[in-house]
Order: sequence, then structure tokens, then C-alpha cells
Amino acid sequence: MVYLFFGAPASGKGTQAKLLASALGYDFVSLGARLRQETTKNHNLTTILEAGDLVSPQIIDTILADIHREHPHNVIIDGVRRGENVASICHYWSKETSIAIFLEVSDQISRERTKIRAATGTGSRADDLESIVNHRLKVYHDTVTGILSELTKRGINVWKIDGNKSIAAIQAAQFVPDRPIDD
Repeated sequence: MVYLFFGAPASGKGTQAKLLASALGYDFVSLGARLRQETTKNHNLTTILEAGDLVSPQIIDTILADIHREHPHNVIIDGVRRGENVASICHYWSKETSIAIFLEVSDQISRERTKIRAATGTGSRADDLESIVNHRLKVYHDTVTGILSELTKRGINVWKIDGNKSIAAIQAAQFVPDRPIDD
């Protein structure tokens, strides 16, 4: 079984993915963390990530192939950001055993959470600067429809969960989602 987490910046993807992985005894993988590791080998990635732009689908596909080799079963992946990568996910992990969890948050909450993260240094990243967060939100809004469309087209169950709630309320909703998106 593979769970995919996606949503706006600071929607709680990493937090919730780690909590679910712990509860289920699954492996947890963050695409963002993997990309940041790759910057040591590919310095162009640093510029792309720090600007809040999307990395090419080919780079993501290479990372997804590595993740599949390392975690062929029972994995939770945080940070799916574009529809094109859904095809790779379906290639590596059967769509029948995949669930996508869409954490939906308002732009205001996303901005507040990144400010808190940047101010406290807890998980703070270079792309948490306000101007970059605004750009990341635009990129997110430009791509989320494509992700949802591709997931639905491929028959992957999509659970929409209100990410504006507390960590505990969001965690509880993972086991009883508000409703699948395709209903």
C-alpha cells in the first residue's frame, strides 16, 4: 500500500505523513527532503527549490524509481506536486493499493504556518520566505487541478481532508476522511 500526501505549502503534509507512517508501521519518504539531498550533487536544484519552482518531472521520476526500489510496499510519500508524476507512481505502485490524501488549507493558514516555521526555526527552509511562499502558492494553485484530474483519471482513491484543523483533528480525519474527492 502506498499513501501519497499533497497540498499547499505548510498544509501539514510532512507532519501528517509521519504520524500516519508511525501509526501504520509504514516507511515515510519526503520528496522535498530527497530533493534537498540531491542539491549536493546538482547545484541547479538549489536555485529551483529556493525560488519555489517545480523541479522537472524527469528528476522526480528518477527519485520515485529510487524510492520504489527502497520501499516497494507500505510507504507513505509526502510532497507529490504535479500530475505528470502520478503516471510514475502508478507505474511503480499499483493504483489499486494507492490512496492520495489531499490536505486542503486556505492560503492564509499556509502563510501563517510558514511564518511560524521560519520564525521558530522548526523545520525552517530557505523557501519559507514570504515572497517565495506566495510564489509557491501560485505554483500550487496552477498545478493542483492537474494532480486531482490525473489521480481521478487513474482510479486512485483521493481523500480530501480539511488541513485548517489541529494536528490531532487532521490525524483523526485520515482514518475517516471528510469525503473522497471523486464522489
